Amino acid sequence: MRSKKAFKLIDKYVGIFLLFYLGILLKIMDLFRRPKENPKKILIIKLSAMGDTVLLEPVVRGIRAKYKKAWIQAISTDINKSIWENMEEIDEVFNLKISGLANPIYLLKLLIELKNSSFDIVFNFDQWLRISGLLTAFSFARIRIGFKSRGQYNSFTFNKKVLLDDKIHEIENFARLAEKAGVEIGSLKPEFKVSAKYSKKLKNKLLEQNINLEINYMVIHPGCGKNGWQRAWPEDYYQQLIEFILLNSSLKIILTGGSDEKDILDTITGYFKENPRIITVDENLSIYEVAELLRGAKLLVSGNTGIMHLAAAVSTICIALHGPTNSLRWGPIGSGHLVIKSSLDCSPCLNLGFEYGCNTRDCMDSIKPEDVSEKLKGYI
Repeated sequence: MRSKKAFKLIDKYVGIFLLFYLGILLKIMDLFRRPKENPKKILIIKLSAMGDTVLLEPVVRGIRAKYKKAWIQAISTDINKSIWENMEEIDEVFNLKISGLANPIYLLKLLIELKNSSFDIVFNFDQWLRISGLLTAFSFARIRIGFKSRGQYNSFTFNKKVLLDDKIHEIENFARLAEKAGVEIGSLKPEFKVSAKYSKKLKNKLLEQNINLEINYMVIHPGCGKNGWQRAWPEDYYQQLIEFILLNSSLKIILTGGSDEKDILDTITGYFKENPRIITVDENLSIYEVAELLRGAKLLVSGNTGIMHLAAAVSTICIALHGPTNSLRWGPIGSGHLVIKSSLDCSPCLNLGFEYGCNTRDCMDSIKPEDVSEKLKGYI
């Protein structure tokens, strides 16, 4: 906890100062060097979040298509490491330890390693984390591409900038950024391919819990992570929705959630007294196993979370509940999805993804269970 607070203080009070002066140094250096015609080493930075990293998949495909012979490395955190590791276009994933950033020795070693790696191009897809701007600066790459985001100052370290547009989907923002380097993006539909071994592993693991994936089932993912409670639909609303599904379909309902969401799952399952049609899976499933679980589902119901984007990437229909988040920016990509939005005038309020307009979830409360149930009829 202390390391997290220290990181936030460094990011807020030291980050802007460092970015400004590093930006001046880089501008001077850029006057005396030109970009390489055939880049050999490329760095992609995206430290969060899981859903955004899923959305990056078609863009990374385009980067690899343009730079076929280049070595491509991605920098991740524990939040999105598994998503990066699943992309066959990436040669290496370096996992940044956020807790280590408050340690001067760890940070110094990291920055020296970045400088010595001699990257030719950096694609920085982070929208606001100032540490990503610092990483970009210390790469000393000749081409440094990133977003110009209001109030974040990362753009001091970029020599090619793209204004982060809040009127288009985030996947389009990512594509526009890559296009600054001449990258051509084909289909913007993300894909998440999983080895057959994970499909078999998942089936065996679930059979140990007496869960048979050959049945017709849907998935409900009620949580939105440790810090996303304002994007989560209330537990008693999920209770009412599940009651409707049990009465109006023969589908089994699989509830999923991470270790931070166990209390939410326990609350919801507590309403139903071990109903055999309601199944809660082990929160220790790998992201690959979760993807296979979603791939076999008839549909997913969830708030705006990384699991929603993962479901869309494996072509599972999403019933996506949006309150503080703008579905135009972060809705599921693909056909057949249903987005249900809050009716409050103040919704949506998020632009970068963290600056909530209030400390309540009134906008999620305003999405009533009976309205969702009515719209769900055609899907179950």
